[in-house]
Amino acid sequence: MVPGPEFFWEDVGNAVAMLVHNLYFVAIWLNRSDRAVMTLMLCAYVTYLFNCAQFILRGLQARRAWQPGHCRETPRDKHTRRGHP
Repeated sequence: MVPGPEFFWEDVGNAVAMLVHNLYFVAIWLNRSDRAVMTLMLCAYVTYLFNCAQFILRGLQARRAWQPGHCRETPRDKHTRRGHP
């Protein structure tokens, strides 16, 4: 499955969040200092906050696009509406 280009930055954000969160567990496994582990944990949660903000902004943009008078109809939609598959 190939992700759509419109989801590129969301996918990058998810990948970075997962990577940093897994580094946090690796740091624990490698017996790094508590300060290093806490720094990685903080970085992991900051990436989740950025990812969440991205998700919310995308949802608001989608909501704005679907408001009456702003909905864009594609040629495929017009074709399907006429009863054609």
